[in-house]
Amino acid sequence: MFLPSVINHRQPFSPAAGPTGVSSRKPGLFIAPGCDEHPVELPVHLDRNLAVTYGPHEMPEDRDPDNVLLQRWGGTCTGDLDWGAHQTHRQVYAMDQLRCCGCAEDPDIQDPHVTATGFTPPGMLWLLPVGPDLTNAVWPKDVETANPPICLRCAHRAVRACDALQRGFIALRVRTSEIIGYYGTVYTSTDPPQALEARVVKLTEPAIDRTVARQLVRRLHQAQPDPSSLALSA
Repeated sequence: MFLPSVINHRQPFSPAAGPTGVSSRKPGLFIAPGCDEHPVELPVHLDRNLAVTYGPHEMPEDRDPDNVLLQRWGGTCTGDLDWGAHQTHRQVYAMDQLRCCGCAEDPDIQDPHVTATGFTPPGMLWLLPVGPDLTNAVWPKDVETANPPICLRCAHRAVRACDALQRGFIALRVRTSEIIGYYGTVYTSTDPPQALEARVVKLTEPAIDRTVARQLVRRLHQAQPDPSSLALSA
């Protein structure tokens, strides 16, 4: 079987198990928070290197392998799922380890083949809502996303349960991908630091040291549409 290659030069992210960790999940969408989960409001400080920190409240699991400060979540993964949101630690785990965003198991990987519904290109399956950048895209192309890959079973479930996907989705096959940065809140270098803007910050940018990260972002290299795998769910 064709195995996608991954460009990744960091230690794997392994968040601690617990109320909001990898071991705590509801069936349906692994990365989605339950209604009883919520971001924890913590004061943000600057350390001596002008990097953001939670100061005396910080715990080891608040950092990723690149020493980026992650948004902390509290509560328990119970109640109805919010399919439109990502719980930071579970999203980072799924994106870092390339686990299915729905069940945290292996995502779907296919060799190129032809079925009754069309041609399936090779690679790992990604399922994305259709935005302006994908509507009239010329394929193959690089795509930056905070959505982890997905297996076929969870993909069929997601297109029926997620409002954003019901407004339009595209299935992509990806041969290679790499971690490029985080989406999060960038803070000023003033004392005390002030929230400046929310955006994707590359790991190579100096601003990553002043970012409280919410979602890990990958670049999918030369992604190709897969019109056949989810044809019956369209």
